[in-house]
Amino acid sequence: MLSCQPCRDYSRRVNQASRDSRPGSNRAMNLWSKYRITEPFYDELRSRQGFRCAICGIHEDDLPATLAGRPRKDGKPSAQAFRLVVDHCHGTNTVRGLLCNGCNSALGHFRDNLEALRRALDTSSRGRHRCRPERSPEFPANTRVHQPKSLRTRTVIMVRVRCVPFVPGN
Repeated sequence: MLSCQPCRDYSRRVNQASRDSRPGSNRAMNLWSKYRITEPFYDELRSRQGFRCAICGIHEDDLPATLAGRPRKDGKPSAQAFRLVVDHCHGTNTVRGLLCNGCNSALGHFRDNLEALRRALDTSSRGRHRCRPERSPEFPANTRVHQPKSLRTRTVIMVRVRCVPFVPGN
């Protein structure tokens, strides 16, 4: 639907006045409209999870705080994004828990397809191995080789690596 510039300006002013009259309610409105949960339920879920991501377990204080949304025209800082985001089933809209942005994005790439997620897990565990460095004859066991990260490729020449299958618990 197209509208003229004066109508768009009027709509922006009315919306801004509405948001300014209810400070802090944007969060509540977003949680309710997207997931049908309240702020107290979100906070209870955070405390039940120990303020950690339900998948990787990283604490929300260890997650980077980023700004949400586009820059504001009035110069005020944008709101801080939630550090733990709501994970929900797209089919039933059921809330499953709170995740960090990385885990939420990873799940999103699988589009709630459990079979694809299982195949990815099988594929990634198939190639797991543990590498144990062994000294090459040119460098006796009492020789220590230290190099900066930028020169680590040379370390491979000096230290031979033996790969063995990964066995959990070893």
